[in-house]
Amino acid sequence: MTVPFDVEATFAEPVSIFSAEGTYVYINPAGERLLGIAASDLLGRTYLQVFPDLATHAYHQAFVRVASGGSPEERLEFHYAAMDRWSSQRLYATCGHVIVIWQDVTERKRSENALQDSLAKVAETQRQFRLMIEWMPQLAWWAKPDGFIDYYNPRWYAYTGTTEADMEGWGWQSVHDPALLPSVLERWQHSIATGAPFEMEFPLRRHDGVFRWFLTRVAPLRDEQGEIVRWVGINTDVDDQKRALALVGETLESMSDAFFLLDREWNVVRVNRNQEKVSNTERAQSLGRPFWELFPSTAVTTSKYWIEYHRVMEDRVASHFEEYYAPLDLWTEVDAFPSPEGGIAVFFRDISERKRSELQRAQLLAREQEARATAEAANRSKDEFLAMLGHELRNPLAPIVTALELMRLREPTTAQRERTVIERQVAHLVRLVDDLLDVSRITSGKVELSITRFDVAALVARAIDTASPIMEQRKHRVVAKVTPGLVVDADVHRLEQVLTNLLANAAKYTPPGGLISVEAEGTSDMITMRVSDNGVGITPDLLPHVFELFVQGRQSIDRAQGGLGLGLAIVRRLVELHRGHVTAESAGVGHGSVFSVHLPIVQPTASASLAPIGLSMKSPRAVDKRILVVDDNEDAAELLAEMLQTMGYATRTAHDGPSALRILESFTPDVAILDIGLPVMDGYELARLIRDRGNLARLKLFALTGYGQATDRERTAGAGFDEHLVKPVDIARLGALLDRTLQ
Repeated sequence: MTVPFDVEATFAEPVSIFSAEGTYVYINPAGERLLGIAASDLLGRTYLQVFPDLATHAYHQAFVRVASGGSPEERLEFHYAAMDRWSSQRLYATCGHVIVIWQDVTERKRSENALQDSLAKVAETQRQFRLMIEWMPQLAWWAKPDGFIDYYNPRWYAYTGTTEADMEGWGWQSVHDPALLPSVLERWQHSIATGAPFEMEFPLRRHDGVFRWFLTRVAPLRDEQGEIVRWVGINTDVDDQKRALALVGETLESMSDAFFLLDREWNVVRVNRNQEKVSNTERAQSLGRPFWELFPSTAVTTSKYWIEYHRVMEDRVASHFEEYYAPLDLWTEVDAFPSPEGGIAVFFRDISERKRSELQRAQLLAREQEARATAEAANRSKDEFLAMLGHELRNPLAPIVTALELMRLREPTTAQRERTVIERQVAHLVRLVDDLLDVSRITSGKVELSITRFDVAALVARAIDTASPIMEQRKHRVVAKVTPGLVVDADVHRLEQVLTNLLANAAKYTPPGGLISVEAEGTSDMITMRVSDNGVGITPDLLPHVFELFVQGRQSIDRAQGGLGLGLAIVRRLVELHRGHVTAESAGVGHGSVFSVHLPIVQPTASASLAPIGLSMKSPRAVDKRILVVDDNEDAAELLAEMLQTMGYATRTAHDGPSALRILESFTPDVAILDIGLPVMDGYELARLIRDRGNLARLKLFALTGYGQATDRERTAGAGFDEHLVKPVDIARLGALLDRTLQ
């Protein structure tokens, strides 16, 4: 097609020429580049064939108006969605054709739209920001870059009671404290000049004239180029917090604890007056210094104290511990807490007096424990000594007792007086040994009671019979009066010992031919047994102490019966073990004395009477029964074997372990009575070797020893012994035991 002018020379913009029907008749290269379509693909086709979606577009309507002569020219800008481009087009009618000149304005339109969006967003942000400021509880305002405040929120006016006219420009100065205003202005001008944020605490006057403290923070708002476009200020009421902090400060100053507040760099930022007590440094010299400089002798990173401080600082957990500061000889109780600012708060409480008291108590306790250990060691030594003494005394007594018994059995009418004297003195020696060992066992709490129920009348008869030798010697008259049917729960042997000791005591302190009475009566809940005499009596100064150890009344030089002053002490302790008590009464010197034992009563049902144990010289079970006696005391061994022979037993004797083992090769006993303290091998080793022999499985082993403590009995039982006999053995008891064992 030939156009009436040079389009390419005339227009640099994209140009298209259409027939009146909208058919492409020409498009310049710029148009091809804009559409991205070659001219050969456009010419001869209508624009609706190429772009059918333009049929309903404003562009099509403008084209129709120009092509039909209804409008000589049309201008329009539109967005073509298919290409997502904006174009500005001018349509002209000329020579029956329509010329369309395009201009791609996509980038401009996008920039304009982005600007509009930004402005809308800014407007919305400003609207929301202003709404927030107007409703926030703090006083708020904003200012121009030069510091001129042109907006205050309603809270500002409500608090200050001012108006917009009052606050115009720099009117805000009227609500400040005149004394502090110069420093506020100086700080504010510095922020305006440098662009630095502003933060300061100062008071503002309320509408009623009262000043309250506010924390004021002002921040600059900057544009994309970094220029300040606004200052936004917020005033927060901190008056209550400042008063509370002031009160805290007063409290810290008045408290007895020393206080340090440290920042996260360990610098001291606050102290109270008592800090000098622990740092030995004046307050002014403490502030601003590193904490460890105040305690140089303890500033060791590996010390347990500094480990605790670092744990509080780093882990943000509280800690409680005690710390000793050697330079001041000071003990403190330390409480360390993490502070909100990232440091720690430390409280020191002086506990030096308490620690010294604890140290003194610990030292006293250590001395008491040492004294107790010494006393216990001494007590053990005493027990060991008494046990050894008892053993050494009983060993020679054993053959004496056995010899006397043999003399009585063989020649009952020969040397009766002499034999009686020996028996009495031996019995006295045995009683002294028993008292020594008993008092040791009782005072150390090693006595164990074997409680049975028995008749009191039988008990009294038994005790009188036991004490009869001393009564006969002193020619005393004994009278007994016992209420029938009295029953008591007690260890019969120990209670017999109580009454025997009281009778012996009465005999010792009553002149020859005196009267001694034993009474027993009961109430609804108590049995009372009294031993009375008409002897020398007890002086008032001695009466409260008669039951103490080693206490004795005044005695005449010719008194036949001696003693160690142990009997009454043993009586009291044995009665107390039975949940009872004992009393002593006397009207004074020459008026005799009364000792009363009070024990809980029991009902007489199912009572058991005591039967005296007699000795049968010919045991019905002794036929064909054999007994081996082993004792390194030859007299004791031979006399005991002879006594057993008179009872009908076949016996053999040995004086040490190897001899006993050789005898067992040809002599098989039913019972072996072994001394413990044997030479070569002791009785425990001998018992073990005997038990190892298979042919002696049925053999019964009796330990015969001068040791009678509970631990001694436990040891013999653990070594395999069936019975434990204490020297000098009671022949009647031994006979009954053999009868029972060999049945």
